[in-house]
Amino acid sequence: MTVDLYKDDFARLADAEIFQAIEAFTRITEPIAVRPRESFVLDFKEEWGDKALRTVAGFAHTFGGLLIIGVSENDAQPNELVGEESASELKTRIASSIGTNISPTPSYEIAECNHPSKPGRKLAVVRVRQGHQLYYYTKKGEHPIYIRNEDQSVPADAAQLRSLIERKTSASQKESEVTHRVTTLRPSVQLRKTAALEGNPARIPTSLQIVLCPFDHPGLILDSTVEQQFRKLVSNNFSFRYRNTHVEHEDERWVDFYDWRWFRPADRHESVWRITAAGDIAYGRQARIRAADGERHAWSLGDAIVDMLLLIGVARSIWKSSSFYGEALLLLGVTIHDLHLEANIVTDVWSTSSPAASHEIYDFNSALRDSIVSVQSDNVGSASATSVFNSGLPHDAITDTIANVMNQLLRSLTYAADRNNLKRAVEHFLRAAA
Repeated sequence: MTVDLYKDDFARLADAEIFQAIEAFTRITEPIAVRPRESFVLDFKEEWGDKALRTVAGFAHTFGGLLIIGVSENDAQPNELVGEESASELKTRIASSIGTNISPTPSYEIAECNHPSKPGRKLAVVRVRQGHQLYYYTKKGEHPIYIRNEDQSVPADAAQLRSLIERKTSASQKESEVTHRVTTLRPSVQLRKTAALEGNPARIPTSLQIVLCPFDHPGLILDSTVEQQFRKLVSNNFSFRYRNTHVEHEDERWVDFYDWRWFRPADRHESVWRITAAGDIAYGRQARIRAADGERHAWSLGDAIVDMLLLIGVARSIWKSSSFYGEALLLLGVTIHDLHLEANIVTDVWSTSSPAASHEIYDFNSALRDSIVSVQSDNVGSASATSVFNSGLPHDAITDTIANVMNQLLRSLTYAADRNNLKRAVEHFLRAAA
């Protein structure tokens, strides 16, 4: 199957597939006349450096694009796949360089491969998505704003800078619209069976809600195929909560949304997932658990983080099928009713785990316990936290976003938390899930 460097998931490509894709894309074995030319959305660099950083910033401000490292060029066309000498991971060095020198970090993905005939030399593909912010190149002595002009990355002039600022203003208006969508969506994603059994919606045991709303419409058309894809993704990510138990499934569809509900009669555990025609993804569940001491009811910080990461995975897959790689508003909300906070992850995410994954989960729990600096008495009330996250960033690049959201939530509930330990916990879980 032919690899599309503009769209395909880099994480699923083997080393040889990446090299073959670069070789096919550059047509390096064919006459120079038929090889692709550098353009608004394509650039070749023999090695990673300042010029490559300018290209990343320029792509982010213009139409996005592909930057292929390790390719020499002649008159804006690929000349040879030379590779760049690199004793360690080239993509790690590239990611660190982007994060250090471009602020805020634009949306990007990186694939790297070894050069099969040149030991010690590697090639990389950096796929950059267009953003709605100003991405400042912060390196000393450089112009702060770059744009793409044909096959060049050049400093923005006054008119171009004004256009970028106007685009950012438009993005702020979109953020206001998305905030309204979130506000409207939250009350409609409810645990109906639990509320009916309690006789009063206000008496629902601790509930957790996660809402993801993209700023730009991903071009989603709701039909049976999308519903089936949504159910499959939810099952793949969340079935662990209902493993080996009787569960009642129910779906509901309207013109502009589709709901899938799960209910376990044994303990009244209910979950609901929603997808809308605007590309919004929402999730709610009854979050009351039995604390580790077996005596008190609690809500789990670890479980909330796991749910958030898994739902982001569902959203990424849905949006990717519509070629959407943009920014979205993430909201996490909890409603608390006299429950104790349990830091550890309580639910068994994997029925069987490798020793390495088990070790990462152990470290995940340890970091979570360390993240709670001051524990308050049992809380009553509700709290929420929001953040903008970029769905085009590599999955392991969202650790800051998740840590910020959890820190906001805990502080809203009057807990003192350590953000760095929260971030460390998220990193451990992502490694366990890899």
